[in-house]
Amino acid sequence: MKYYYPAIFCPAGEDIGGYELEFPDIPGCFTCGDDINECMWMAQDAIGLMLEDYAEKDYPVPSQILDIDLRNYDCPEGSFVSYVCFDKEKYDAAKNPPVKKAS
Repeated sequence: MKYYYPAIFCPAGEDIGGYELEFPDIPGCFTCGDDINECMWMAQDAIGLMLEDYAEKDYPVPSQILDIDLRNYDCPEGSFVSYVCFDKEKYDAAKNPPVKKAS
């Protein structure tokens, strides 16, 4: 099953570079990356770790992207909101790879 959560991407600052991400629908879910591609990769892991102890039926309901007002967050200029896809099956498969048994 795939879930799409809005993430707030905030530039991390000239001295650090990259972006910091926050997921308004998943309390305490934050991550960062050196660029957008790395952020998307890190976001998958962050969501997976935060929702690991939840039953899928109890996952937070994603907000509509247009309902997120950046003025309600401490975001610098250049911040934006975008959906991040969390693929539960792919995350679980990566977390528990098949083990090849010796014959």
